Amino acid sequence: MERFLNIETFLQRTMTEQQLQARSKQEVLILPCGYVDAHGNCHYEVELEPITGKEEEFLIDVPVDMHSAHIVTRLLSACIKRIGIITGPDQSLIRDLLIRDRDYLIIKLREMTFGKKVEIVLYCPDVSCGKAMDVTFSLEDMQIERKPVSKLFFTIQLPGPEDKEEQYNSVEFRLPTGGDQEAVASFAGVNEKSAVNHLLARCIRSVGQNSSIDEAQITQLSDSVRREIEEKMQQLAPLIDFEIDAVCPECKKSFTFPLNFTDLFFAEMKRNFRTLEQEVHLLAWHYHWSERDILSMNRKKRKRYVAFLEEEIEKLTEMESYKRGF
Repeated sequence: MERFLNIETFLQRTMTEQQLQARSKQEVLILPCGYVDAHGNCHYEVELEPITGKEEEFLIDVPVDMHSAHIVTRLLSACIKRIGIITGPDQSLIRDLLIRDRDYLIIKLREMTFGKKVEIVLYCPDVSCGKAMDVTFSLEDMQIERKPVSKLFFTIQLPGPEDKEEQYNSVEFRLPTGGDQEAVASFAGVNEKSAVNHLLARCIRSVGQNSSIDEAQITQLSDSVRREIEEKMQQLAPLIDFEIDAVCPECKKSFTFPLNFTDLFFAEMKRNFRTLEQEVHLLAWHYHWSERDILSMNRKKRKRYVAFLEEEIEKLTEMESYKRGF
C-alpha cells in the first residue's frame, strides 16, 4: 500500500462517486425564528457545515472560564456558510442571531457530529441516595416549534401610573440575541437580577416617550411591567428548554432534570480529545499528511479515512500472518 498519497487522491481511490458527492453536502436548515437585518430583510435559511478537527481542537482547549455564549459565537461563525442571501457571515452577525436560533443550530451541529442518540449519566438529587443512572434519549424528542419573526422591534402597551391621565405606556423592544448573552455573561450565576436588568436595558428601545433606556430606569419598572415584557419576549422567541423525567432505580423517587444542551455538547467534545489525537497521529504516521490538513476535515470524513486505513492495516497483517504460515 502506498504511504504517500494526496488526501483527495486517496479519497477518490477509496470512495464511490455517490460518497464523494455526499461528503461535500452541506445541510440547509430553516431557523425557528430567523434573522432580520438592519434593512428589515428577513433571512430564515441557514447553510451549516459539520465541525472540523480545528473546531474540535478549539472546544477541547477552550479556557474553563470562557462563557458558553462566546464559545457558541466562535463555533457557529466557523460552521455557518450562509444565512439567507448573506454568505460568509462574520462573528458580528452571528452575535445578532436570536438565542433560540443559536441553540437550535448547536443542537443540529451535535446531531451532525454524534448523531441523534444521546447518552448521559444523571444522579439522584436526593442527598441520602445520589445513585447514578444511565439515561438515553433521541434528539427527535426535542420538538422545536417554528416562530418566525418578521421585524426587528416589537411594541406592547402596558398600564401606566394610576395618577396619570395616560393609562398606558408603549414599550418598544427587540428580542435577546447572542450578543446580549455575551454582554451579561459576567453576571451569570453571580447576580441574576443584575443580569436581567442589563439584558432588558439592552433590548428595550423606549418606554413611552423615553428613548434613553439604561439599567437605572429598568430598576424603576414595576415587577408586573417587567414580568409582562419578559413574558412577551418568551412568547415571541421562547428559549429551547429540555427537561428529562427520570425515576431513580435505587430509591424509586421521580425527578425532573433540566438539560443545558449546549453545555452537554461541549462536554462531549472535551471527552473526545484523546480520540482526536489518536486519529491525527494515525493518519499523519501512515500518509505523512500534515496536522493542518487532517484537522481541516470534518469528523465523519476523518473517521472514514481512519476506517479505510484500519481495514488496510488489518489486511496487511493477515497477509503477513498467512506468509509466515508457509
